[in-house]
Amino acid sequence: MVGSSFDGIPLRLTVAYQGIHQNNVTSCSFSKCGRFFAFVDEPRIVLGYWVNDLISTCLDENNFRASLSLHCHTSSLLSDEVASNGESINSDTNDTNTNWQSLTSELLSGDSSPVHMKPIFRIKTNGDVVCMTFAIGNSTFCRLPHRAHKRRSSVVRDSQVSLLLLGLASGVIEVYNVCGLISSSPHVPKYVLTDNCTLVYLLSVTVDGSLRVGSVHHGGEVRLWDLWDDGNMYGKLRHKFTIPTSCTATTNNQSPGEIQGEACTFAWHPHGKHIFLAGERGHAVVLEAESPFSRIAYIRSGHYHRISVANYSKDGSLLITASYDSCCAVWSVPEYQCLHRFWHMGREPSIPLRGGSNGHHIYGLVISPDDFYFVTICEDRCIRLWPLAPVNSPLKIYFELALQSHSGLKFRSLAFSSCGRLIAVT
Repeated sequence: MVGSSFDGIPLRLTVAYQGIHQNNVTSCSFSKCGRFFAFVDEPRIVLGYWVNDLISTCLDENNFRASLSLHCHTSSLLSDEVASNGESINSDTNDTNTNWQSLTSELLSGDSSPVHMKPIFRIKTNGDVVCMTFAIGNSTFCRLPHRAHKRRSSVVRDSQVSLLLLGLASGVIEVYNVCGLISSSPHVPKYVLTDNCTLVYLLSVTVDGSLRVGSVHHGGEVRLWDLWDDGNMYGKLRHKFTIPTSCTATTNNQSPGEIQGEACTFAWHPHGKHIFLAGERGHAVVLEAESPFSRIAYIRSGHYHRISVANYSKDGSLLITASYDSCCAVWSVPEYQCLHRFWHMGREPSIPLRGGSNGHHIYGLVISPDDFYFVTICEDRCIRLWPLAPVNSPLKIYFELALQSHSGLKFRSLAFSSCGRLIAVT
């Protein structure tokens, strides 16, 4: 995990979680409401922490002057009574409060001192956790308002909720109400979403409060779920991931051939009306978010290998994609024309290297809350901070921080706190 400050040095390594199961830290996420941070501690164990505890630790260890502006914005989704309750219903957290270390050097294996932070919740799942994400829901924006009250479960009993979603290797998705996790209730209600699918590779939730969820499964299966509608699955998109083989055929009103893709990346447009799907060959499609899920646009060129991650800017005017070809591409929306390319190798590589044999596969990408920067994590274990709208050549790296661990672990997951003060990497 990495704490960041954009004052002076843009990225600074501050605290790290070094538990005995660190090989299994596969995913991490900050909540959209600004209060919580969670990560996978063991294959079936998820730990949650207060974000402000992390911020306070980073500030103390770096001798920053504390101010109100340094703390994450917190939403009104949680009452003061609940927010002040630090007891977890899963209280088996005896050793986890001593696994945090304050780092006094820029190396994960360098000098450090223990930091005591106790998790506020501990979840034991019914399968190995592959991915996770937080979600915020507002019933005003539910997809089917005429049936919302009839189909609402105890997980989303309030009109405004904060949820944690966990994708399991078994193909099941577990959904928890965060208020329930940090309360003293002996029973924590949860959704269990399943459709006889394979491993859940990716979870993506709309940011408009409608609680629509997209799940990408091993083998290219894509499912759409509506959590306001009792977790109902309302869409299967695998057969929709097709790319025309010829632009001229479409222009001449001919019936073009279609390339059937295998989806591995999913992103919701911030307004919730469009879906972006990308695949193993560097192709992508943009679909309407409701049936019949018509194709709006497609990308046939721009990447030479698997598109590993995609994110829209907060205003929805830009899309950023990252690939195993070592490139990040910035696309205009809704035209989906490529504006900039950022190469992790510092230059545009040769064609064989673009094909994936480059040692610079990009695993993770997140955009800062202010839309000024985006951050990537690469196969070379370097975090790179890039300007979203470069003044000079986009080939110039804005800032780089190398994470050299003694065990040579790969880092694959990135998360930005809602205040923009912290970046986590696992």
